[in-house]
Amino acid sequence: GVQKHPALEAVGGQLSFALAMIAKDNSGLILNAVHGRDNCFLYLKEIVKGESYVMLSQEEVEALRKAVNFGIGEIAEKE
Repeated sequence: GVQKHPALEAVGGQLSFALAMIAKDNSGLILNAVHGRDNCFLYLKEIVKGESYVMLSQEEVEALRKAVNFGIGEIAEKE
């Protein structure tokens, strides 16, 4: 799941993003790239069974929600 967002008001566009990559057991990771005018920071947070041991930003929560729900419609169609 990907959630793009404008990290800094002074920097135009939505160049920052949170990317959640998880397996079927909802464990994996979130990468959060924060783009600024002069630099870019990359943060990694571990996800275990759909939860993080550290606080997630709103953008990270949304990316995780998208990743957890990815493919649910496909599973329902197969049943």
